[in-house]
Amino acid sequence: MSHIKDRLSDYHDFMKKLADGHQMVLASDVLEMIEQIKDDLEQDEKENGWIPVSERLPEKNKDVITTVKYSGFMGMYGRWLKTAFIDGYGEWNGECIGGEVIAWMPLPEPYKED
Repeated sequence: MSHIKDRLSDYHDFMKKLADGHQMVLASDVLEMIEQIKDDLEQDEKENGWIPVSERLPEKNKDVITTVKYSGFMGMYGRWLKTAFIDGYGEWNGECIGGEVIAWMPLPEPYKED
């Protein structure tokens, strides 16, 4: 479960208790709740599986999903998801040729039928 879902579940229980007791919430409390959700969103984004290449590289010769940044190549600009791997020489290979790999994540497990 995401941090945000956990936080919203906690807020739901808290608000229900207040509503049942016919109590009110202060605006400052709501602002604090918003800040907590923003922090949770940032944490969820960090934990989504993407690893910046500035932090570390994947194992050699292991396929991964990459975010590749292209700029100025044949007039194309943007970012695409590609599969790639680090070869035995420490160089990126695969569908990322011609672009700059900025982040990567392991491939997901294959689908398994029940």
